[in-house]
Amino acid sequence: MSKMIEGGELTPDCNFEVSYAGHKASEIKNKDDLFKILKQFLWNYTSNDKETYPMFNINVLNKDGKNFKEKHIDKGLLIPNPTKEFPFQILHEHTLEDAHYTLEYIDEKSPLEIEYQTYDDAKFLINIMQKKKSCQWSMTGDGGTQDQFTTLRYLTKKGKIERIRSSEFATLPLEFTDESNEEDIKNLKIVAQNFFDKIKVNI
Repeated sequence: MSKMIEGGELTPDCNFEVSYAGHKASEIKNKDDLFKILKQFLWNYTSNDKETYPMFNINVLNKDGKNFKEKHIDKGLLIPNPTKEFPFQILHEHTLEDAHYTLEYIDEKSPLEIEYQTYDDAKFLINIMQKKKSCQWSMTGDGGTQDQFTTLRYLTKKGKIERIRSSEFATLPLEFTDESNEEDIKNLKIVAQNFFDKIKVNI
């Protein structure tokens, strides 16, 4: 097996860190149910499992600072859509600016197959192939939080997917802990009330 070439670079628009959970309609009977679900979802959030994806546009360079020829391949949805069984979906969306990666690739001349998935009209990198082999990339750092909020996606009775974001109503912290202050709890209650007002016709 030939050794991969080191020294390439991969720079996305930003990093996108996301986690989500689906809920049945029977789980959300009132705003208090939704408050408890949101609080549990965000409890010690930074310690929970989540995925991070480089977000397009993405600039991929070889070790000499030159671009590859690229073929972009759509691999479907990053996050499954809400369903009739689980019509409500809680997500945490966290974007991090100035992300940068190193890249190891197969050879200098072969084109790259850039595989991506989509969410909310954006594209997210999931794999880079060259000569039918996966290239390797490793994050070297980012500039920290660009934006973060909690999203409620839901399937309406007419079969349409709608979404509302916590940032429309109040600012929430990245996570809740035993040390969360009263202002954060108050804001979470405001978000839960407004979320429930939007979805109650679906329950």
